[in-house]
Amino acid sequence: MILIDVAHPAHVHFFRPLAESLLSDGFDVRIVARDKDVTVRLLESSGLPFEVLPMGNPGGGHLAGAMELVRRSVALRRRIRRWDTKVLLTRNPSGVLAAVGTTAASVFDTDDGRTVGLHYWTARPFADVITSSAHDPESHGRRHRRYHALKAQMFLHPDRLTPNPEVRRRYLRDDEALSVVRFSAHDASHDRGIQGLSPEARTAILERLSTLGPVLVSVEREGLRMLPSGAPAGKATEVAPEDFHALLATAQLFVGDSQSVAAEAAILGVPALRLSGFTGRTFYLELLESRGLMENFRPGEEAELLSALDRMIDDRDARMARSREQARQLNGEAEDLLAWFRRLVHELCDDKRCQRPAGSRRSIGGTR
Repeated sequence: MILIDVAHPAHVHFFRPLAESLLSDGFDVRIVARDKDVTVRLLESSGLPFEVLPMGNPGGGHLAGAMELVRRSVALRRRIRRWDTKVLLTRNPSGVLAAVGTTAASVFDTDDGRTVGLHYWTARPFADVITSSAHDPESHGRRHRRYHALKAQMFLHPDRLTPNPEVRRRYLRDDEALSVVRFSAHDASHDRGIQGLSPEARTAILERLSTLGPVLVSVEREGLRMLPSGAPAGKATEVAPEDFHALLATAQLFVGDSQSVAAEAAILGVPALRLSGFTGRTFYLELLESRGLMENFRPGEEAELLSALDRMIDDRDARMARSREQARQLNGEAEDLLAWFRRLVHELCDDKRCQRPAGSRRSIGGTR
């Protein structure tokens, strides 16, 4: 059996294509999730097999985070043994720690490395395989394997994502220009001490973008909403989280303080502006900036970001055309990340031991 440890909405997007592929191969695949932000909603819409473990209080401090890590690792270990797990896939230290002392081979994927501090160092010494991009300048030891792609290309590469125009029509008219913003809570264990956009900067961004058309606003732990044109404080339309990427792919601009969503926008060819305390410390964001797909700013540079936004608004048609072409080239250079991970799992897992028992159901359903 193959177990996937999901602790964040971005993990659902990353592992979903792989889980679906492995299920099609006849493998027994189960997901254990953490109820963070829209993670459960995304899993419910996917139809994949999953159950949810309770989580601690977000932002509860180091002690609360450590206690949750221990509780989650213990709960995962029980499931590893109960389900006779052979391969565990994760982007979180709890999954790696849970596999220690069991027969499961743990695969820990990272694109942040030592930038996220204890989150990384808790996992690295114990992972059986560490995977990351070939663009990652850091060596993660003798168990490190590299793929020639970026994480988001697992699910946003043109071979994976074909936006459904009907999704856009649920929320927008055909003639409306869409902008997208993402504001992070910065309350995860690896976010401690990291600053994002100030409240004043967020307000200024929404005011500028609302003059162009509707704005899709994603706020961590507060969900998604579509603000109408010209009214950043007006009545908003709720947006289903599973529709987010289909809408993002049609946007003309992205602004935010999120790492993952900024990279997703850039890979989709949407011109992106980002401000974060992680600026200068994350290789894939620097790569995307070097390819002309993103501009990165540090805390205290809100005025510079707003000036860049004004320039982008004035030159948005040309910027969109350049970004689309740069994204086309970047995606053309990437290898098939789904196929790469599928080969890795087949290598680590004796197929007969990982297959579903004859007559078993494809999914155990969503449970809490």
